[in-house]
Amino acid sequence: MTVPPGYHYMQAPDPMRPKIRFDAIGEAWTLFSQQMGPWIGAGLIVLAIYGCFYIAEIIWIFSNLKPLGPQPGGGPPPVAEMGATDIFFSLAGLVIWLVMAFLMTGMYRMAVRQVRGERIALRDLFSIGDVWLRSLGAYFLIGLVACVGFLLLIIPGFIFYGLLMLTIPLIVDKRLRVMEAMQLSWDSLKKDWLMAAVFYFITLIVGGVGICAFFIGLLFTFPLMFLSHAIVYRDFILTPQMMQAPPPAAFDLPPSGTMPPPPPEAPLG
Repeated sequence: MTVPPGYHYMQAPDPMRPKIRFDAIGEAWTLFSQQMGPWIGAGLIVLAIYGCFYIAEIIWIFSNLKPLGPQPGGGPPPVAEMGATDIFFSLAGLVIWLVMAFLMTGMYRMAVRQVRGERIALRDLFSIGDVWLRSLGAYFLIGLVACVGFLLLIIPGFIFYGLLMLTIPLIVDKRLRVMEAMQLSWDSLKKDWLMAAVFYFITLIVGGVGICAFFIGLLFTFPLMFLSHAIVYRDFILTPQMMQAPPPAAFDLPPSGTMPPPPPEAPLG
């Protein structure tokens, strides 16, 4: 058959290649409803810790209000003299970041365990001592790369977040080094970079929409972000590995041509 000039055959899409699926968010809700107890418990801990920091900041502000004397010309005095408040806020912000990074890593471990079909428990939230430093380094590098992206008209920041979405699941599940996990996440999702960015943005909105219900709704929406990312991790990392693994043999047969001869028949009568 003669191929017309300029005509190119289109390669058929590989049905075995994983894709970003937006119905993963619905699947995440199903998984959440199956083991709701540990997730709500984890959410309560996150809200309680964050609330304690928030209350501490308010107490610090009001305890450091120092009205000054009247100003020249009879003007009203300033509301307060902040003093060391800037230093306090900087240290508090650092502590909050460290604590939240720890808890988010624990929630990723819970999510990955559940998509593997395991039972999860609240103690899994704190069982990340083996990967804590690696996850901390990953959060720092991902945040740094994303900040550069946000400076470039914002959209590249979400693209970077989407492409590096599997980094923390790879660290908590495979215990990869930071750069190895970031590289594998990038390589796995780069063909679907646009869908990965949109998916990450949507899961971020879904996870935070519970704020509208006086923060209590976060108990039901915040875990969906981690579970949705873990489902993508399962589809792109775990499922291909399971498909490539050879199936277990039902019988251990000797090589062909080495079968032992059948036993002699017993004589009749």
